[in-house]
Amino acid sequence: LCAAAPVCALSSQKGAGKSFVIVGDFTNIADLERPNVVFDAINQLKQNAEPGSIEDFDFMVTSGDNLYPLVPEEPTQWEFSKMMGLFEEREALKDVPVFPVRGNHDCYFNSMDVEVELAQSNPSWRFENWYYEKQFEVGPNGEKFSLLNLDSCFMLCETINSKPDLKQDLLMQLDDHSREIIDSKCDFAAEYVQRGNEQMAWIKKTVAANRNDEKIVWRASNMHHPLFGLHYNDYQSLINDFLPVALQNDFDVYFNGHEHLMNYGFYDKTSLNPPREDIPSQTPDCNNSTEIFMNGSDSKTRSVKTRQGERLNQFTTGASGKENYQLCSSQMEKTQGVFQYAENKYNGFALVYVTHEKFQFTFKGVVNENPSSDAFFQRFLRDKM
Repeated sequence: LCAAAPVCALSSQKGAGKSFVIVGDFTNIADLERPNVVFDAINQLKQNAEPGSIEDFDFMVTSGDNLYPLVPEEPTQWEFSKMMGLFEEREALKDVPVFPVRGNHDCYFNSMDVEVELAQSNPSWRFENWYYEKQFEVGPNGEKFSLLNLDSCFMLCETINSKPDLKQDLLMQLDDHSREIIDSKCDFAAEYVQRGNEQMAWIKKTVAANRNDEKIVWRASNMHHPLFGLHYNDYQSLINDFLPVALQNDFDVYFNGHEHLMNYGFYDKTSLNPPREDIPSQTPDCNNSTEIFMNGSDSKTRSVKTRQGERLNQFTTGASGKENYQLCSSQMEKTQGVFQYAENKYNGFALVYVTHEKFQFTFKGVVNENPSSDAFFQRFLRDKM
């Protein structure tokens, strides 16, 4: 994604920029093979990187569903040690800062504070609060990248319970996992609704202050639930309440997990009804091990370029440790987002590189059929976004 420059040249060195890795939906206690393979690959990427290169990333971000315990409401200390071990038991990752958010599976826990409190005993786990902002310098003159890390459980409570006339319709559109948050937390735990209201007020205050900061050149949010779905329905309450805030405040990027896929979509800021191509028909409708290019994306270059200000770009990184979801063409036809890429072939992660002039996003899929040092990665999306 390019800022003012006519051409965003690829670079192997970070310079004044920052690079980071995103993982989502990962520590599956019932089957740790997938997350271990993904984190082995991330460790190898960092370990083999030339110092100062993009692959020598500065920090990590999670998009939620950090832990799937055997008893959903009662994670054990041993299970949390397995989650932290994915980071801390790998030599190249053990000291890398991690900036997490919660997902719906983290919100099922009886203790709302348990993952935040992990920061007290795990210095690299920088969970400052349920929601918080991080700003990173990415340019030679103090230019900055702002990242709002948000709690989408609180967000669902606030955006659904604040609209009693629409509540039943909004609930019917939710997937079962997300509806459980409303049923078990929002409707019976007043603190969740209160926290949701407080978070929305904090978001509006924070973005209003940031509008006056000329050094902020890129704006992004990170929360678990997507705006636009390719497996589940769109999250209409987030579209109703958060999307306008993001658009009014010139957000560039929306990071999320939740759907166990890797995909890229966007909301076109220049057109209320952007044109789309017909989605290629699939037989049968739902497919595994699928990779789809659509709406103008190029399967040969495997890249998409766009200018800053044209889109709110949504990147779903939800396949870092769980079995991937099916991709269904009927669902693709229902979404309000415009998607250009989707895959459910591989588990993997994302590598992001940000400078004052460009925002580069790469999905990396991890091949697990016969892992080896010379063929461990398969890059399956774009070299640059």
